[in-house]
Amino acid sequence: MRSSEEKSQLKKFPKRLQSFYANWSKHQSPEWMDAKLVVFRAPPSSRYRCAASSSRDQCDPD
Repeated sequence: MRSSEEKSQLKKFPKRLQSFYANWSKHQSPEWMDAKLVVFRAPPSSRYRCAASSSRDQCDPD
């Protein structure tokens, strides 16, 4: 069960992130986690930089 503090944190997330978090917590199998960690360790693509940056002008075209 999630703590009430965790639930209130989840409410602050955009809906897309909420569903990602829910799916992520459901699929924490070692193979899945390894696959994701490989992605996160890879050099960020311009798409990821764009998503992570707060201002649009920091986005590089793909």
